[in-house]
Amino acid sequence: MDTGIDIESKIEEAEIYYSMGLPKESLDVYEEILTRVNELDQERQEVIHGKIDRIKEEIAERDQKEAEGLSSDDITNIQETLSAIRDNAPAIYDSAFAFKELGLFKEAITEYEKLLELDYQTEKIILEMSECLFKVHPVTQIISQVEAILKKCSLEDVEKSRIKYRFGLEMERRDSKEQALYFYEKAAELDPTNEEIKDRLNSVAAFFATGSKYDYLLQNKLVTTDQLQQALAMSKKTKKSVEFILIDHFKIDKGEVGKSLSSCYGCPFRSYDSEVQTPVELLNNLKKLFLLQDLWVPLGWEKD
Repeated sequence: MDTGIDIESKIEEAEIYYSMGLPKESLDVYEEILTRVNELDQERQEVIHGKIDRIKEEIAERDQKEAEGLSSDDITNIQETLSAIRDNAPAIYDSAFAFKELGLFKEAITEYEKLLELDYQTEKIILEMSECLFKVHPVTQIISQVEAILKKCSLEDVEKSRIKYRFGLEMERRDSKEQALYFYEKAAELDPTNEEIKDRLNSVAAFFATGSKYDYLLQNKLVTTDQLQQALAMSKKTKKSVEFILIDHFKIDKGEVGKSLSSCYGCPFRSYDSEVQTPVELLNNLKKLFLLQDLWVPLGWEKD
C-alpha cells in the first residue's frame, strides 16, 4: 500500500511537470495516483479529479491549436481519402509531407513508416522522418522509437542495416553521437561485410576514445577508454547521459567532467546554481519543448 509520503511525492512530481509546460506527463502522474493509491480521502480525490479535468481541457485546446484549425473529423477524412492509394508511394509521400507541414508529426511518421517498407527514397524519407521524430520525442527516446518502427517492417537484414545506417548519419548530423554510434553498431551487426558502415562506426567510436569531449579526462588519467565504453553501454541501457554515468557510477568529479567539456567546446563550464535567475524575457521567445529536448536554458544577455 502506498504511503502518504508517496502520494505527496507523486503530486509534487505532477505539479512540476505542469509548471514545466508538460501537461500530458502531469496528467499521467495524476491518473497513476488514482489507480495505484488504495487510501485517498474523498476531498483529496475530488481535488485530483478536478486537476485531471482541467489538464485534459488544456491538452484538448492545445491539440486543436496545433492542428491549425483542423478537426479530428477533418484528419479522419484525409486519412480515409488516402486509404485507397496506400500502395502508391508518391501519393503516400505527398500525404506524409502534407501532414508534416501542417504540424501533424505523429500522422506524418505513420505515413513515413509505410514508405520505409516500400523502400521509397530512403535517404530523403529518413531525413524528413527524423525531423518529425525530434518534434515529438526527446533525443533519448529516438532509438527506441526507431527500433519499434523497424520491428513492424517486414524487411531483410540488409535493408534494415541500410536504414539504421541512414539514421546514424542523421543523428551524427544533429551532433547526437551516442545515438549515431548505436545505429552504426546495429547496422554493422545486420550487415557485417559493409565497409562503409564499418568506417563510420570506427570514426564515431574513436570520438569517444580520444580527441573528443572526454580527451581531458583521458589525458589526466581520470578515466580509461574501457570505462568510457562501459559508460556508453550503460548510457544506452539506462537512457542517461555518458556524463551522468561518469559522475554517478564511476565517481568522476563533476568539475573535472566540466573541464573536459569546456576544453572540447571552447566555452566555460558552469555548474547548476539555484541562485542564478533565468532571464524571463529570453524564455518568452523560446519554446519549452526545444529547451527540454536540448537540455539547456539561457543564463543571461551577456556574452561572457
